[in-house]
Amino acid sequence: MTRPATALVPWRRIVRDNVLLALPFQVVFIVLPFVLVAVGAPHIKPALALLLVPTLWATGVLGALVRTPLPRMLQLNYFVFITAGPFAGSSLSVYGIIPGWDKVVHFGSGIMLAWLAMWVLRESEDRGWPPMRPWMSVVFIQLVAMSFAAAWEICEFISDHTIGTHAQLNNLDTMGDIIAGTLGGAVSLLVVWWFRRPRTLLPTSLLKPGQR
Repeated sequence: MTRPATALVPWRRIVRDNVLLALPFQVVFIVLPFVLVAVGAPHIKPALALLLVPTLWATGVLGALVRTPLPRMLQLNYFVFITAGPFAGSSLSVYGIIPGWDKVVHFGSGIMLAWLAMWVLRESEDRGWPPMRPWMSVVFIQLVAMSFAAAWEICEFISDHTIGTHAQLNNLDTMGDIIAGTLGGAVSLLVVWWFRRPRTLLPTSLLKPGQR
């Protein structure tokens, strides 16, 4: 069965819904660092946390540009990634407190990016593009996760060598991050292929014949 074409949604509604969905995360980003500073927690960066608040609007901006809201599950996945990575990891210094937290975040980013790739395929189908063959969809989704993992490390390399940050410790750290992101994408694909969930993200090529 063919899905109906995607109806365009007013961009103001998309942005409003995104801001409301992100509201609890925004409150945490604004309040929690100052509370921790007040109780004497070390190495807290409230200014960085405040700068991260607008990043929570990215899914609303993307949805407004294409006039289609991103599925709530994908938006929440993104919010959790920003919370676990830049917010907790950097502004609350969890990276220095919990060994391996960085790898967990990169693994989660692979899952998020695989879901984003699935949504892109689904949107292209809903807008009239023919579905890919299943193996092509799998390759595309996995390559998106791998490519973004590599691109992130390239950005860290440039940052370290131009403005003096220390994001990359050594080659083992860099490759470990890329592998973690790649594995996140692969695990996401395996789960989706086995359970055929989440249905709000799946393109036709990854549905069972009776689900199409």
